[in-house]
Amino acid sequence: MPIDYFSSKEGTLAERLDKSWANYQDESLSVNEREQALDFMLYVFDIDKLTLEKDGLNRLLVKLMADRAHKKGMNPNYIPVLASGPYRFDTDAPVFHATYSSGISYDSRIQEAFYRKDLLDVTDESKTDDLDYRITFFNVKQRASFNLEIRHGLFHKSGIVFDSSNFVAHGKKGYVAFTLNAMGELSVFNHLGGHPDNFGSRMTHSSMNAGAPVLIAGEMQIKQGKLMCINTYSGHYQPSLYSINRFLNYLNDRGMDISQCAVLLSRPPASHSGLSAKAIQVEHGDGRSHKKEVWYQIQASQIFHSVKHIIRSNIESINNYLNSPKTMFYRDVLKRESTIAKSKLAEHYLEELSYAMRAMKDSSSLLEISIYLDVLHTMAERYTTELAGIERDSGRLDIKFAHIRQTIQAAQASLNEVDEAQEALREDGFKRSH
Repeated sequence: MPIDYFSSKEGTLAERLDKSWANYQDESLSVNEREQALDFMLYVFDIDKLTLEKDGLNRLLVKLMADRAHKKGMNPNYIPVLASGPYRFDTDAPVFHATYSSGISYDSRIQEAFYRKDLLDVTDESKTDDLDYRITFFNVKQRASFNLEIRHGLFHKSGIVFDSSNFVAHGKKGYVAFTLNAMGELSVFNHLGGHPDNFGSRMTHSSMNAGAPVLIAGEMQIKQGKLMCINTYSGHYQPSLYSINRFLNYLNDRGMDISQCAVLLSRPPASHSGLSAKAIQVEHGDGRSHKKEVWYQIQASQIFHSVKHIIRSNIESINNYLNSPKTMFYRDVLKRESTIAKSKLAEHYLEELSYAMRAMKDSSSLLEISIYLDVLHTMAERYTTELAGIERDSGRLDIKFAHIRQTIQAAQASLNEVDEAQEALREDGFKRSH
């Protein structure tokens, strides 16, 4: 019987990954069976098969699975890709468990993370409520059916692009409650305020990780895999804007475009956060009554600095030129020399930008971000000069190059207005904003 690797009925994500790896290497299986196993591994690791030769792909998979094999003795659910990025806590640390008292841990690494607010714990009041109201707690196998993964910059569930339209969180239709634990495991669920669902489960944010500390908890609105809105609504973990800032950077590092995402706070952001918010009314209800609450909306682009978003937009712009019907007609049909030359130039620029995307990491350091932007600016100026040598008259590619320079210069100008000390103060203000 064929294995449905995408079904949580086959085990946890880590167990299914091990099974797919074993089957991919099993030469007694059919080509189709091994291809299915490979497709699942590519999904989990978010690897684009077309960007790698077969030998290179196999070497990468061997490296990733060797890393998992080395560390899964300490944590059976460790998956290399899920533990990467700014949320890399400590891959050698044991699985987190609920604390006896909120924010107090005998593990010095966990305690330091509590102090920095990098890790959130269930409040003492919520710990008591969970016992009194018999809130359902899930182990890792039970939690598997609630997991989301990131693939090609979009949220997926069981291999399918995820949409929260049919979910509800605290009476808000179209929203889904979520938690992200320290190993990068993202879980989503209907939040009915602790009331039993159709299966008799009473779920709150603490349910997903059995009351253990997490990196962030709240609610999201997701449309066709894209994050449209996120808030800090979790009475159990009480996340701050600082938690959201780190989460947005994590998503951005995983290739997700969150530049259009709105962030909702329960109260205005702290004055020294440097953020401006718009008061809006959000409607929610429990089926019997409806009411509106005032939330404070800011855009994700106000919160974090992203070099990768700029690179992605530049890559998209050049791709649009190369693949436009007009370019293809003049280049491939009429064989116009200038269009052929400009296409080659655009392709070389595209290769450099793609390399920069792989090499650069988004950072909270303004100095590093400034250096990255300087590199992009120099690159843009060089290709603009080369383009001028091909054709003096301004054309579509020249306009695109000009727009690329403008986006880079605008980012540089915004960073010139703040220094590292101001940024540290701004980030400290995030911790006081909920």
